[in-house]
Amino acid sequence: MYTIDIFHFSWGAQPTVVRLILLGQLALVLISFVRFAKSAGRLYRFSRKPILPDSVIEGEIDPNLLAASALAGRALSKTVQGSRANPESAEGRASAAKALGILRAAECRFRYLWERCHADVESARRASLLTFLLSLVMVAFAPAPIYFGCWNNSKLTGSTCMFATVWHLLVLLGLGWSCSAALYFASSLFARALACRKAGWEYFCARMINELSR
Repeated sequence: MYTIDIFHFSWGAQPTVVRLILLGQLALVLISFVRFAKSAGRLYRFSRKPILPDSVIEGEIDPNLLAASALAGRALSKTVQGSRANPESAEGRASAAKALGILRAAECRFRYLWERCHADVESARRASLLTFLLSLVMVAFAPAPIYFGCWNNSKLTGSTCMFATVWHLLVLLGLGWSCSAALYFASSLFARALACRKAGWEYFCARMINELSR
């Protein structure tokens, strides 16, 4: 009859190679979590009201605020309702130039923020691949230490120790691949959000430039 010791999975019972790899995987997950938290703050936690095109055309918006709002998906491309000076007049040309200057400055800021978030997402995606590979390395190097540990520290038969080793390796592999899948899934969600934010910003800018060129 198998004893509960076969299924003992405490930290101290793990071979050195397993503990080192598990620590490496834990570090990758924690680092990725911190980067996801920073990106989530930029993508989802913008607390101000949506930016309307009127405020851009009238030159009443700070470019950094506009970029942050766009990255958070709050720069909405609604119909322009405000009035604008005659584009043929000096006042109209000055107003259009000011609005275009705001858009250019906001574009630079948006690209900087977007690239920072994109770098964090790509880093997490690489971490998911590395976690996957580390799980394979762990399974490749752990069988012998686990088997002989079971053989030397118990009165179990060789076949029982083999069964315990296979079960142990499956648990380790499942743990590592679960972390890898979670990182990949989260990075895919953030990558899609970033793609949507970029498309929305480009559409917003196109509408503003079209409005200012009338």
